[in-house]
Amino acid sequence: MTKEKNEVETPVQPEGVHEDMVRQINAAAEKLRVENERFEANQKLLEAQRVEKMLAGKSEVGVPKKEETPKEYKDRVMRGEI
Repeated sequence: MTKEKNEVETPVQPEGVHEDMVRQINAAAEKLRVENERFEANQKLLEAQRVEKMLAGKSEVGVPKKEETPKEYKDRVMRGEI
């Protein structure tokens, strides 16, 4: 029996190899699921920390705005900010 050039011979796998591969893939998928859950929990924690940091005494309400002195105004004009 001669084989054509386009035919690829598929190697014969011993029985049980496919089941072992499936177990390995399932174990890897489970590890990814667990790590993904940990990542999402960390993201929620980081977001809560960002919000807390943003709201922790950083409000400008009630803080009087500092008046600019003539010298400060002149310096801004000379720097080209106005």
